This record gives sequence, C-alpha cells and structure tokens, in this order.
Amino acid sequence: MEEEKSIERNSFTNGQQSGMEQVDEFRVGAFFNIKMEPNVTASFIEKGMHMLQKNKFNVIRTCINWQEINPKSEVWDFGLYDTMFDHAAKHDIGIVVIFRSTSAGSRWLRDERQDIEWGQIDDVRIREFASEYIRRLVERYRNHPGLYGWILENETRSAPSYHPLVIARYRQWLEELYDSNIEQLNKVWFNTTFIEGKRFTSFEEIIVTEDTFRAKGGWIDHAAYRDWIDFNIWRSTEWLTWIGKEVKKYDPVHPTNVNPNSSIDIWEYASAVDYIGRSLHPGHSFPQFSMSDLPILFNFQMDELRSAGKKSGSFWLSELQGGSNIFSGAQPFTPRDYHITRWLWNARVAGCSTVLFSSLHPISLSWEGGEWGMTDMRGNLSERMVAAKNVLAAMKKHSHILAKARPIPARAAIWFSKNNYIIGEREYCRDNNRGGHFDAIKGCYKALWNANVAVDLISTEELVSGIASNYDVIYAVEMNHVSPEAAAAIGRFVEDGGSFLADGIFGWKDDHGFFYRPCPAFGLADVFGAQIEDVVGWEKPSELVFSDGTKSLSSYRYEVWLHQTSGKTVAAFSSGHPGIIENHYGKGHTMLIGTSLCRGLHKDYNPKAADFIAQFARQVIADSETVRLDILHGYLRTRSMNGPDGQVVVVTNYGEETGNGILKGKGRFSKVKELSEDRVLTAKASNDWTTVPVEIPSQGTKVYAFV
Repeated sequence: MEEEKSIERNSFTNGQQSGMEQVDEFRVGAFFNIKMEPNVTASFIEKGMHMLQKNKFNVIRTCINWQEINPKSEVWDFGLYDTMFDHAAKHDIGIVVIFRSTSAGSRWLRDERQDIEWGQIDDVRIREFASEYIRRLVERYRNHPGLYGWILENETRSAPSYHPLVIARYRQWLEELYDSNIEQLNKVWFNTTFIEGKRFTSFEEIIVTEDTFRAKGGWIDHAAYRDWIDFNIWRSTEWLTWIGKEVKKYDPVHPTNVNPNSSIDIWEYASAVDYIGRSLHPGHSFPQFSMSDLPILFNFQMDELRSAGKKSGSFWLSELQGGSNIFSGAQPFTPRDYHITRWLWNARVAGCSTVLFSSLHPISLSWEGGEWGMTDMRGNLSERMVAAKNVLAAMKKHSHILAKARPIPARAAIWFSKNNYIIGEREYCRDNNRGGHFDAIKGCYKALWNANVAVDLISTEELVSGIASNYDVIYAVEMNHVSPEAAAAIGRFVEDGGSFLADGIFGWKDDHGFFYRPCPAFGLADVFGAQIEDVVGWEKPSELVFSDGTKSLSSYRYEVWLHQTSGKTVAAFSSGHPGIIENHYGKGHTMLIGTSLCRGLHKDYNPKAADFIAQFARQVIADSETVRLDILHGYLRTRSMNGPDGQVVVVTNYGEETGNGILKGKGRFSKVKELSEDRVLTAKASNDWTTVPVEIPSQGTKVYAFV
C-alpha cells in the first residue's frame, strides 16, 4: 500500500478568504483545466496565471477528478493541483474547484466494489466513498489563499433514469407526496386509472419505463408525467444538497455553486448552493432564439438566474462562452470584443458577482478541440481578452462607486410555473402545441425588455408565499394550469392593489389537468370580471378591435371568447365576442387577453402587440421609476443600479447605427460621470430629475453614474 503522496501544508493560510463575505468584489476569470491540456508542466501553469493576472482576471475554475487524485487505494496524489494553487495565490487569483465524477468513483474502486451501481446517485452506498473524496479535496485546499469556491457538479441536469433503484425511490417519493394514500394517486392519475383501466392498490405496483409517457393515440397521463419529472428534479437536487452539506462540514466559509444549463432546474438547484450559476453559451442556445435575438437571449437567461438566486442577492455566470464554436454548437458563433464588453457591464449592473469564461485556452481535444478559447489559436491575447481587460480596468478605477451599488429592484414580474412548463412539454400530443408557457414567457420578456422595463421571474412557490407583494405588476402568460393556492395568492395580490395581466386560456384547468367550470378557476373569474365562454381555433389570424376604435391586434393560434361579468370589454373579435376584458378588484386591476399574445411575440414579434403588453406595466410603475431613457434614435437598452450617491446606468446600443437619447436620473445631481470612458459630462437638473444627453456608437456600451 502506498501512502498519501502529499499532505496539507501548514503554510496554507486563511488569507484572501472569498465567499459570502466578499460579494462586493466582482470576479472575472476563465476555465483553466490542466487535465484537458497535453503535457502540462509547472511553467505552463505559471505562464497561464501570469497572463490572467496581467489582464486583470482574478479567478479561474478547474475540475479535480476523483480518478486523478485517487488512482489507487490509499493513494491521494494532488500533483500539479498543488502547483496550480500555489501559482494562483502568488498571482492573486482565486480557484473555483469543480467536483468531478463524485458518483462514478475512481477506477480502482469500481473494480474492487462491482456490487455498487457506480454513476447511479440513488445507490446510497456510493456516498460512503464519495464523502471521503469530498473530505480529502476540501480539507486539502480549504485554508489555501488560492481557493475561491466550489462548484458541486458541472452542468448538472435532472435527466430521468429508469434504473430499478430509481423506480424504488420514486415509489417512496410518491407515497410521501400522496400521504400514503394510494386512492389519492388514483384520482389524480386519471388517464392511467380511467383511460387505461389501471387502478393501483399499492405504491409498489407503480412501474415507469421509457415507453410510459409516449403518446398512445394522443393520450398521455400528464399528471403522472408531471410527478415523474418533479421527482427527477427532486432527486438531482437532493444529490447536490448532500454534496453541499459534505463540503460545508469541512469548509463553511467558501461559497458553493452549480451551473445547470436548463431553465426548469435552476429554481430548485438554487436552494442547494450559496450562489446559483449557469452555463450560458449563445452558440448552443440559438435554436431557442434567432441570431438577431442574441441580446434577448443573454439578458433573459441572466435575469432567470438573478430571479432564482433571490435568497443570496447575487448569482454567477459559471460558464460563459468566451471563444468561437464553429462545429460544437448549434450554430457557428464567436463573441466579438463588443459582446464581451456589454456582457461584463450588464452582468455587473444586474448583480452578478462572478463571471467565468469558457475557457482560457482553446479546448485541446474532442469535438470542441480548437474552440471556446479567450486566447487565440497561437495562445496570444484575442480581442475578447483585451476587451475584458479594459472593462475590468474601468471597474477597478471606479470601484468606490460600483462596490456599493446594488440593482434597482424590478417592479414587474413574470410568473414562471414549473407545472405548466412540464405539462406543456407532454400534455399536448402535437409538437407545435408544446412549450407554449415558456415560449410565452420569452415573448413577454422581450416586450418588456424592448420597453426598458426591468423584470423579474417569480416561481409558483414564491407567488403563494406572498413574494408577489414586492411587485406592482405580474404577468401570467399561457398559464393554462392554476392551483387553488396560486389562485388565492393572485386574488390577494390584486385585492391589495396589484395589477395582474393574463393571456391565453388562463386557468381553464387545475394543476392536475382537470378542466374546471367556470374558468378561470378557483374564484379567478371574479378577480378578472370575466369567464371563458369558448375557445375557437383559426386558420389565419383574426383581429382584436378595440372598443374606442383606436387600434387592433392580431390574435395568435386561437380566440378565447370571453363572457363579461363585472369587467369592462376593451376589445372584441370580429364575431363580436369580447377578447380583452379589464376589471377592478379590491384596490387593484386585472386584464384578461383572450389569445396567446405573448407566445406570438416569441414566434413572430409584432411591435404593436409588444407595446400593448409593455404599456400595462409602464402605466403602473411610471411613478416609481428612478431611471428613464428617452430614445431619440437607435436600439438602446438600459440596466440600472442604486449607487452610493445616485443611479448607475449601463446603456447598450445593440444596433448597427449610432444611437442617442436623453438619460434621466431621479434626483438633483451636480454631475454625471461616464465610467466606461472616465470623463465627466455636463448634466442639467430640473424639478426632480437630472438629465444628460447620451450617444452610443454601434454595438457600443457606456456606463453613467449620477453623483
């Protein structure tokens, strides 16, 4: 038996502790994975650290695989990782360690314990051995000045598994969910028990295979499917939570993070870590957005993260595309210098605390070989790295302003329903019917973003818990399924003075998929002053004509004929049936739109419809705004923070022409600093606002501080 080759050195100190107590510091760096580099030497590592420090980068992330450091029983060899940590500390760079192969084990262990289902997180025996891997790694570096944090797993996802261990655990999960009452499950799993004639007498009878949720003549038990996906999200979250607790046993100081690449997972995963993160690669995400919508893609996914990470007050961009991908992405894409500039400034102003590009050098092998690097193909600085250096230099120069600035809270929110997301993927047997809820959210976000309206996403759990009171306006788009608890929360929100807009066939089913009469369900018909009379599909768009004759809007996919009760008809279809009804309820007001207007904005953007959606928020939040931009020309968009003296605003021009406008900050300020170019601008104070003209070059980004 060999002994451990190196032990924790007493020279390691608690200096440069990072983590929760240093959220004021904005960290930017790159993926530096020596495992994926051929013939790595200490000099190669030192050269990389020197390049990072010279260009203002102050953090890296790297994988430390179980197999690498524990190649044989009783052998724990940290080799070049000790060298990497020492060089990182020498260059004032923090390392984020990614735990790798935590469930897969080391090769010698897999050979020795073939009775264990390695790679299967549901085999609890794995945890006995995985805890030792975690302990060794954490204790090794927890006091090292080169440590910044931990990523619990790389790109975790809640992919379903049909392994017998998973099914056994699923049965236990269902038994707890349904209070050990199999008849409750039988009532909810209606398609299984009624259509297919199955009636379970115990939870042990439940079996799930890859064929279970494939449509049979159009019938899918979407309640059962929802439970299955919910369970798989739970089991992956529970695994992350376990890893996180093991880490915190030995290191309660440094922050934990995880970087999923799926929207449905981030809300649960945020509960397992200190800071939620994400892999954000535009080159992989273009199937969801058109190339022209790249600004929407980046900002939407960043706001998703910010919203899911409300409890920590910050988030990480754990893996952001830093180089080209020609063959390994959905579409060829290479970030240019102006992309890097706008991404970093917008991330900082959005409240992000750490950005990690992928990667420092181009990947050296496999299908990603030669791609993704912040350096060029020769290993020299690219325009991307130079752009990052310039941004970081400006941020450092004005750190006395930026370190104390915090994002201005959004007054508008879009409701994200995991239940509608899951059911929307499987309830409807035709592909063109699927994904409606999430597509509608993206369409709604696009309308608000284009109107410079800051917006959060809130989950159903947050809505029910009362977080809605933090907002003036909430949007519920393509929200077919509404639970009694959510309906009650909506009623309270509106009654207390909130404004609530819903579109599509809102609330026509409960959260198990059962049609509800009258709908919207659970008292929402009173809140909206309307009921759904009928739903009529169409072969071509029909017009919603407004009662005052000033305008019309095209419907999308179908008409929802509304029946007016206490509300007021705002617009009607050509049939004469009400299509938009507005209502006052308690101290607040509502609007019900009888077509999937926001989903249409995602599929085929209509500026007139987008303006109508955005105006619902703008007319409510206008009095609470502290930043405004009057756009005179160009594709200009803003993000804002409250600084120590006044507002900090990033203005980005996403267009091909020079843009200009009038930037306004509420309050009387003596001057406005342009932080990105380090100059003072002449400002004019009038009444309660200070104004300054801004001019932004094509694809440019500038940052202004009212002081």
